[in-house]
Amino acid sequence: VVGTLLVGHYFNTYQEAMTNKVVEEWTTDDVASWLNTIGLGHKATAFGDSSIDGAALLKACNSGTTGLVDAVAPSSLSNLQAKKILRAMEKEKQKSRISPVAAPLSEAPTRDTGDGNLEVENQALKKTLSELKSTMSTLQAELATLKLNSGSSSGSNP
Repeated sequence: VVGTLLVGHYFNTYQEAMTNKVVEEWTTDDVASWLNTIGLGHKATAFGDSSIDGAALLKACNSGTTGLVDAVAPSSLSNLQAKKILRAMEKEKQKSRISPVAAPLSEAPTRDTGDGNLEVENQALKKTLSELKSTMSTLQAELATLKLNSGSSSGSNP
């Protein structure tokens, strides 16, 4: 019973302390504690051995499943565990515990994390392509106008 009370007290203290910290400010110990809260506490040593603090965790998560697996000590993290971490990090984002500077990085993932993020990236790329095509059309029209104006002005001067 005493052990349970102490664990409960520690958990409440941890939750209170972490509520005011953005992920980028997490230490390796904070990452280890967070891993414990998502059921991956047994992986904390591997993360610590790889010096994964909050900033490194975000960078690895922004690289998708493969980037996260590669960031941790070799053979320490399965793809399934990496996906669990990515989902949990998305929840941290929803709680606004990722600073506004880092948040946009995870809005445009560079790899398929297996949870539909590839579709989000695809839509963003289609939008960018459409904007670039529109800009190109505008520039081509301006170039044609300049060529016409340049041709007519050079023809009028002997």
